[in-house]
Amino acid sequence: MLVKMIAYGVEHIVYISCKPSSLVRDLEVFLSGDYRVEKAVAVDQFPWTANCEMIVLLTKREQK
Repeated sequence: MLVKMIAYGVEHIVYISCKPSSLVRDLEVFLSGDYRVEKAVAVDQFPWTANCEMIVLLTKREQK
């Protein structure tokens, strides 16, 4: 599914993850698909739990 998303070639993707292991796995795919991490922020949406969500802005690298 990620490869299909990358094939659309959109300029920006906002990725929201509540599981660090899937974030790392998926970022490898996006980075190899010519995207770069523009910004990443941890958000504690459920403060009385051990979970922390990540929001990552991915930007398509310019082709030369």
